[in-house]
Amino acid sequence: MIEQKREYYRVEYPENDRPALVFMDNEFEILDVSEGGVRFKVEKADDFIIGELVGATIKFADDYTFKCTGKIVRIDDNNIAINNIHHIPLERIRAEHLLMIRKYNLKH
Repeated sequence: MIEQKREYYRVEYPENDRPALVFMDNEFEILDVSEGGVRFKVEKADDFIIGELVGATIKFADDYTFKCTGKIVRIDDNNIAINNIHHIPLERIRAEHLLMIRKYNLKH
């Protein structure tokens, strides 16, 4: 098992099973999610600015949605990281983790 050195546990998603982050009239693929933030993929990172406040909705595969507000803290290539002001419930992160374990027989 890979040790995580972050404040919050992160769930990474395979390419064909990613939730969506909806804002600016667009849907973006979420690469990973934690209580404290999300990282998502964009086609053009030039449209984003570090420090910018973002209000968005996360849409999970089971139709659970979570409205989040956060600040862009990192832009790497076409990946944007947002730290949430309102944390995603730990129960949801655990549910997503268990779903990935069951679906893909991952070790935890």
